[in-house]
Amino acid sequence: MHTGKPRAHSVTDGSENVFRKEGHFWTVAYAGRVVHLKDAKGLHDIARLLGQQDGGLPAADLLESNGEVGTEEAAERARAAVTMRIRTALLRIEKEHPALGRHLARSIRTGAVCRYDPEVSTSWLL
Repeated sequence: MHTGKPRAHSVTDGSENVFRKEGHFWTVAYAGRVVHLKDAKGLHDIARLLGQQDGGLPAADLLESNGEVGTEEAAERARAAVTMRIRTALLRIEKEHPALGRHLARSIRTGAVCRYDPEVSTSWLL
């Protein structure tokens, strides 16, 4: 029985970066190390950003704010909510996988438009 605590182990060849939801957990691999994290909204946001490397995504699109998109107030609420979700997820990732946490903290930009913009091109299996 799994207790909900993330587990870490080595990737066999260390060559693939993975950020994939599998059931109630995310399998995350980077720099030869794999961790499993319990599902959270911020992890969904990060996965969408990793898959959208050629441009950013509006925070409102990440939040999927049910028709409130378009007003300045709704855009600000979306920006604040998505920023908090992503920051919380980054803290969880850094605790379990420090190298990946540092990489993502340096590479993810939040605001009205959020983006994954790594210094070195990084591919992901999503």
